[in-house]
Amino acid sequence: MKKSAFFVFLLVLTLGVTSAFALTDDEYRILISTSQAFKEADKELGRVWKEVYEGLSEKDKKYHMDGQQKWIRKWRDDYVQNVMKLGMSKAEAYTEATLKRINLLRILQHNSKLSEADNAAGRAWPDYYFEEWHQEQLRQFKAIFDSSVFFDMEALMRTAGIENKNGKKQNVDENDHNIPHYANTKVSYDEEFTFYLIDEHPFYVTVDKKGYNAAGMQVGDDIDRDSLIKFNWGMTFMGWDDMYEDESKHMYNWILQREVDEVKRPVQRFSITSENGKIKSIEWGSIVID
Repeated sequence: MKKSAFFVFLLVLTLGVTSAFALTDDEYRILISTSQAFKEADKELGRVWKEVYEGLSEKDKKYHMDGQQKWIRKWRDDYVQNVMKLGMSKAEAYTEATLKRINLLRILQHNSKLSEADNAAGRAWPDYYFEEWHQEQLRQFKAIFDSSVFFDMEALMRTAGIENKNGKKQNVDENDHNIPHYANTKVSYDEEFTFYLIDEHPFYVTVDKKGYNAAGMQVGDDIDRDSLIKFNWGMTFMGWDDMYEDESKHMYNWILQREVDEVKRPVQRFSITSENGKIKSIEWGSIVID
């Protein structure tokens, strides 16, 4: 067995050992298959551990291997047990514990390479990687969102490649399903976009077919609680309100508020509708203020 494969195998092998609260092998496999966030964190942990371990001296390897095994057997589960008492789900707790372990390993990697002079100069990291990793994920989320979700409809049409501006135009009424408030007409395009208009001015869009990647996802993608929580982190990072859910429609909504006439009002909306665990439609647009 290759050395790299051995250490990944070792991490999995020791997951269910000791501690009354310890994660069993079956529970680990369930988390990997049901939580994308945990799966990504666990994969990153394996990669970082291998990289850190191979850079250690022979003396330090044994010491830190012992520490890694203790973290897997007990310390991680102790942390998870405590944070779950505060209301965090099991998947969220194990994901956070794993990210924090990655943080510590990155700190170890950095500090192990410092000279005595560097240490004396205070160049050791007390804390770094988790926060930097988290912030980088959020920066990437914002870049993806801003490059695909446009509230200027002309910019959206250019990005989506809608060349024929003569879509199918129809009137709408209160009986139409999911029509945004105040819309009086809609225009549908072959590219599976529907624009809703007020007096000929587009202000809202619905994507209901696979093909356009909006904010990193598209119609037909899997959607579960963990992916919604991860998406919500990105939205709140950008200043949007926390997700609220319309359970009757399987719709997940985010609202952006701004100061309007010295009063904070909702000005933009983004929503995802699901069906059987898949994204059915993605909608966004401006909110008309009375």
